[in-house]
Amino acid sequence: MIRIFHKISFSQYVVIIMLLLMSFFFPFFFSAYTSPFYPGFHGADSAIFMTMGRAVVQGKLLYKEIFDIKGPLIFFINALGQFIYNGRFGTFLVQVMFMTGTVLGMYKTARLFISRMKSVAAVFLSLIVMTATYERGNLTEEYCLTFIFPSLYCACRYWKEGKKFHPSIYSLIYGLSMGLLLWTRINNGATVMAITFYIYLTIIFTGNMKLFVKNLLFFLIGLLLISVPIIVLFWMQGSLKEMFYGTFTFLFSYAQAGVLARPAWKWNMALYNVSPAVGFLIVTLIYSRYMNRNLGKMLGFAILITTGSLLVGMNYPHYYMILTPLFLVALSMTLEIISKKQPGRKKSAIANIFALTGIALSVYQNFSPVKAYMIRMYYDKTKPIYLGSVKDYLELAEMIPMEDQDSVWGYNINPAWYYVADILPCFKYFINQEQHLLIDPQMKQEIVVMLSEHPPKWIAKNSSDEVPFIELRDLLEQNYTLVADLSLIRLYHRIGE
Repeated sequence: MIRIFHKISFSQYVVIIMLLLMSFFFPFFFSAYTSPFYPGFHGADSAIFMTMGRAVVQGKLLYKEIFDIKGPLIFFINALGQFIYNGRFGTFLVQVMFMTGTVLGMYKTARLFISRMKSVAAVFLSLIVMTATYERGNLTEEYCLTFIFPSLYCACRYWKEGKKFHPSIYSLIYGLSMGLLLWTRINNGATVMAITFYIYLTIIFTGNMKLFVKNLLFFLIGLLLISVPIIVLFWMQGSLKEMFYGTFTFLFSYAQAGVLARPAWKWNMALYNVSPAVGFLIVTLIYSRYMNRNLGKMLGFAILITTGSLLVGMNYPHYYMILTPLFLVALSMTLEIISKKQPGRKKSAIANIFALTGIALSVYQNFSPVKAYMIRMYYDKTKPIYLGSVKDYLELAEMIPMEDQDSVWGYNINPAWYYVADILPCFKYFINQEQHLLIDPQMKQEIVVMLSEHPPKWIAKNSSDEVPFIELRDLLEQNYTLVADLSLIRLYHRIGE
């Protein structure tokens, strides 16, 4: 151990410290929904994930007793946070761990192209650009970055080293990465699938089918090493069907509904959000022309596939966070192009100008939508509102006796209420019901059966007077009394309970 530390130079110590500081301070300053720097701030998806994580810690079965439309790993990750510390800070600690993995992956990948300090600068700039899509933290894309970088590093290293045969161990890593992405949010696996497909296609074109089969086998082994334990776990819990429904079936319907219902201005926004990819593509074209043909083409293919996947489904800014690894590589390629002297001054100048133009376009497009330094100012401005809502949530929770807290259900309310009040819903469909019912009407029938056969003692709903759900509206009018009507939420108690 002492020998290892002696082998690390002073500059390497500095790099390690800088990377660790970035890993901590990025979520500290930008993850407003979990960071201790923003006390009392709770968000929609983050609150859902933390509530689901808390439910797992308390023994509830995912998808069967509490439901959301993501893969199980995002809930297990949040369960780990709630296990470490029952509160926002537990999730924040897990974020720091994952961000450390992401930052190290960024640095190692950048080092394939550029020097040590330039790599640190590339990581720093990539993180700053990522603030445009981070959306206050604890989202699936944030954790998926940690899973993407090992595969991206191996693929880039393979082409940089010019190996004659693609190492099978790299395929195992692609499979492991894809397995983790598959069971977190399948959409986020586009980059890994693209680079894997491109590499395997080049192997097939060489005619070496034995090498292709061997690599494909290792990829499947990696995929199965992640998938089999998850499938067995949910099979043993008797919730395998529900898990597949929430992870894949409903998610695909959700994405399809997003495309069909997207108005023209939403398409304009989606195209604007993916427009930085044009800059990435310019860099890859220059890189494939002057530096490394296959590496440039592979990254260009990954950019096209990843960008295409982002145009399918809903259009939320945080979806575009998965472009961050591609930005990091494109930036590293640009710095390598500039630092290497190409044959012929004219060709060198042209390559440098086009590469800089590409990266400048992508940086500008990422910076312009969001001014990251405004986050704290926004928090300070809206702090009274958030603290007021937390006060309301706690006030409502105090009205519910401890012995009744296992018979509480919310309809279309802010999911932060469950987390702040430390109450778990008594029925699995507990958030975004009006949106989800439009996608799958069968869900409504399950809710009707629950309200008829096992009506909760307490129902919380949003403060809107309109309830499109007719059966629920009639039930509230006939069998429940309004106990509290606050600015964002109403609480009803079942008559006679």
